[in-house]
Amino acid sequence: MARAWPWLATAGWFAGLVALGYAGQSLDWSPGRALAAALAWTAVPALLFRTAVRNMFGPVFVYEVVRLGRRRSTIVWRLLYVLAMLGVLGVMYLSWLEDSSNGGRGIVSPVKLAEFATNFFYVFQTLQYLVVVVLTPAYVAGCIADEKERKTLEFLLATDLSGHEIVFGKLAARVMTLLMYVLAGLPVIAFLQLFGGIDPDLLLAGTAATVGTVLGLSSVAIFFSVTLRRPRDAIALTYLAVAAYAVGSAALGAVTQGLASSPHLGAFTVAGRYVDWQEVFEVVRDGFDWVASGNVLYATILYLETSRGTVTPAGINAVLLKFGVFWGLTSVALLAYSVTRLRAIALRQTYGTAQVVRRDRQGRVVGGWAGRPPVGDDAMLWKEVFADGSGRRGCVAVVGFVATAVLVFLAPFVGFVAAFLAYVPFARELFDLPPEGESFANRLQDYARFLNGWVRVATGVLSTLLMLGAAVRGAGAVSGERDRDTWVSLISTPLSVGEMLRGKFLGVVLGMRRLTATLLIVWALALAFGAVEPAMVALSAGFLAVYVSAFAWLGIFCSVTARTTMVATVRAVLAAAFFVGGYLFVGQLCCCLPFVLVASPSNLSGNGLESAGLVVLGMVPPLVMGWLPMHHLDDDRHGLHLFVTDTASVGEFAPVVGLALWALFAFFLASLSSARFAVLSNRTAAGPPRREDRR
Repeated sequence: MARAWPWLATAGWFAGLVALGYAGQSLDWSPGRALAAALAWTAVPALLFRTAVRNMFGPVFVYEVVRLGRRRSTIVWRLLYVLAMLGVLGVMYLSWLEDSSNGGRGIVSPVKLAEFATNFFYVFQTLQYLVVVVLTPAYVAGCIADEKERKTLEFLLATDLSGHEIVFGKLAARVMTLLMYVLAGLPVIAFLQLFGGIDPDLLLAGTAATVGTVLGLSSVAIFFSVTLRRPRDAIALTYLAVAAYAVGSAALGAVTQGLASSPHLGAFTVAGRYVDWQEVFEVVRDGFDWVASGNVLYATILYLETSRGTVTPAGINAVLLKFGVFWGLTSVALLAYSVTRLRAIALRQTYGTAQVVRRDRQGRVVGGWAGRPPVGDDAMLWKEVFADGSGRRGCVAVVGFVATAVLVFLAPFVGFVAAFLAYVPFARELFDLPPEGESFANRLQDYARFLNGWVRVATGVLSTLLMLGAAVRGAGAVSGERDRDTWVSLISTPLSVGEMLRGKFLGVVLGMRRLTATLLIVWALALAFGAVEPAMVALSAGFLAVYVSAFAWLGIFCSVTARTTMVATVRAVLAAAFFVGGYLFVGQLCCCLPFVLVASPSNLSGNGLESAGLVVLGMVPPLVMGWLPMHHLDDDRHGLHLFVTDTASVGEFAPVVGLALWALFAFFLASLSSARFAVLSNRTAAGPPRREDRR
């Protein structure tokens, strides 16, 4: 009972918080008053039971806060974040001032100042939320898994520290560091309060949603960090889970909203009772709204649609209440599992379980060591693919992969049912559908065009996941050897630098084989229905091979230049997010907009500038991968007007030029990685430095 009372107290505190939210909604409180009441409800128990709260975190929290606070990178990244926000403010202000003051000759009215402050507030909230979503998994997901890989978690478990002191201490220290980014941007908004136009209720609601997102995503990240062995796997699956929830909740929410609002679904009889399908889907929609309430974008769009664009304090409180309930229950469940199962999972991953060796009828061992294939002639490749990158991460990884596959293939299944359900007599009678109007051939052609749009989106999304996954896996290729104390054993082998890096590279690429197989199934399904041209599928495969190779070398380069896998993974995630298309935003902010502000319109025209812009677009892998799968080469090549122009510019050859630049980039990273690896492994041509040279 002594171990259960903290969880019972936490459940009681959370129940009181929910009751306070419902009371504020019934009393029509403003978001500011509701948040003040919630903070008071949190602060009073914390002061009354401060000893219990302090013991919940323990000495791990103090150590992590001091260690993270003294890092130079923490201060540098926070400073860069504030400077970026100030840069956005300055660029937007100069552009707006040029338009609002008639070239500097007029006086700006207070109404226009308020409009500018409102527009910047929306931009600021969006950017801040995106920064939080990108940084939280990379910063939190490796905190426990990094201890496992460096084999220091065993020393923590050998002390008298409890599970909640280890988990909560590490989690709270990283959450505080992330919240500093949220607090760092508030002075910028406080300065804009002088302009007017910023609703305090919206400011408080946006800040509360951002803080709640940090806490919710941190609980998801710590869950994967406890259940998985390596930081790269924990970080990758955290991003995958967040992306799957964001896309899945939005897609399923749109489906349930559409079904609940459709009046022609028919009815059925259960136990002599007449039940309308629309009523059933309305209940499903109301229940799913709670599940999807953690998706800020979906909840905001749904609220604006239902309220017809009218924002009221009661409506904001309702959205925040659902948001808080969803992430609160999710966080409590994931943290409870992480705390209670920390020791059991760590011991099982450290010492393993008894493995059953398979034998054939003659009694010979089948599959070699631990069920893996024989080593063969290429021992390095076998080590990277089957020993280190076998992908055996338990049921968590399997569930994540199955969820991703379900989300990918949900759209073609729903489209197939909607297109051909009227041709099934039983279904037509059950749902009271009208008889089929078009011919089967026309329906099949329409479905093929629907599949073409789906395969474009699926190819862009899955290829992006492949690139990011290759960068994350590559981040642990070399630094992971040092963390696992196998680096000396590796470099003491007679393998050359090329052989070791080739094995690392192939291990990174082949480690993404499950996701690659999903993309191949997508292309095979599209080819079976004639939704894409076979030549364009082959071209897409070639482009994808170059992109994945470049991102794999990007991760390996981060791995050979970082001290630990955790640092290498964070660098690889940020660099991959930049090169996968984030440089468009940075270039727009730092180069294009200032150039537009100071250049004359006559200097902004011309085929040279247009060609340069098309080449930049041709270097964005998700856009290119979504543009390549065409339906018909003759009449569908203008399906996406990204690279089609009427002037004599690069045009449709822009992706080819971008592919050549990506190939050069991959070769450059491979050369740098090889040179750095040769220095680390003491395999330079000059040999080890002499004693007199070192002096």
